[in-house]
Amino acid sequence: MMAYLDDASRLVVGYGVFDNATAENAIRVLREAMDNYGKPESILTDRGSSSMLQQERREQKGNPGLRNSLRRMV
Repeated sequence: MMAYLDDASRLVVGYGVFDNATAENAIRVLREAMDNYGKPESILTDRGSSSMLQQERREQKGNPGLRNSLRRMV
């Protein structure tokens, strides 16, 4: 299971249940959440492999978008 929560309200803004926690699944859930609630100011991650791979791919494409700084993606 993968979920994105609003830190202030604790509202689940996006979630998905998958066999594997991959960057592709993390992106799919994040895009759905952003479609419904807009782009977040930052994203706090657990630094799991799916979120770190997602950041690496953005940097390789020259499009950092949200960047991961320590545990917070800003």
